[in-house]
Amino acid sequence: MFVAGLGLALSFGQAGLARAEAQIGVIADPFEGFNRKIFSFNKGLDRAIVRPVAMTYRRILPTPARDGVHNLTANLNEPNTFFNSALQLRADSAARSAFRFGVNSTVGIAGVFDVASTLGVYRQGADFGQTLARYGVKSGPYLVAPGVGPTSARDLVGFGVDLFLNPLDYARFKNDVAVKVAVIVAGGLDTRARVDKDLKDFQVSTSDSYAAARSIWAQNRAARLAGDKPIDAQSLPDFTSDPSPTPSSPTPSPTPSQPHS
Repeated sequence: MFVAGLGLALSFGQAGLARAEAQIGVIADPFEGFNRKIFSFNKGLDRAIVRPVAMTYRRILPTPARDGVHNLTANLNEPNTFFNSALQLRADSAARSAFRFGVNSTVGIAGVFDVASTLGVYRQGADFGQTLARYGVKSGPYLVAPGVGPTSARDLVGFGVDLFLNPLDYARFKNDVAVKVAVIVAGGLDTRARVDKDLKDFQVSTSDSYAAARSIWAQNRAARLAGDKPIDAQSLPDFTSDPSPTPSSPTPSPTPSQPHS
């Protein structure tokens, strides 16, 4: 798919694409009933298993160790960023990702230390869903994937492609399967532990977490496609499934003017 995309001329830039693809926080959700069931399943899974394990991970590992896990898993994503940046013809971003991966994989000891950031070359992101959008593929309907969360038809396809771009998948060594599983699990727990406060604030601040999550995801995705800064969840209004209209105050009758004496 991406080979054919390389032969296409860019019909519009990323900012134009984001504006044309979705208004702020709006995405088609024709499968809302099914999506809400998966959303509830994901919340239950997080409450019963993922969060308790992530909090244990945070208590046991000191901050430097958790930073090392975070840096290592982020470094493994640099080839994916390089690949998709190149497909999007973003030469500067591709060069930065290649530099980061080379420096952090060597001087940074397999990426445990983010040496590149200390040199002023900071982490960026690019994915195949973004690449598809760059070449004009529309987002399609909003979806909630089990264990993955909010996405779209286009980005779910992109997620599948991105899975094949992790260099650890192609490494072969003794007990490699156990190491790969451990890295994936540790990376997931680290991410969950880091966003715990934001998730708690989010759950408290909204009465319809499904609608709010959909809106936040759509806005942040549009912002990323446009190259803008993602929104802050705290800036969103409250979402309610069945909002009740606020009764308006009766308009006071005008006071009759007194005749002049």
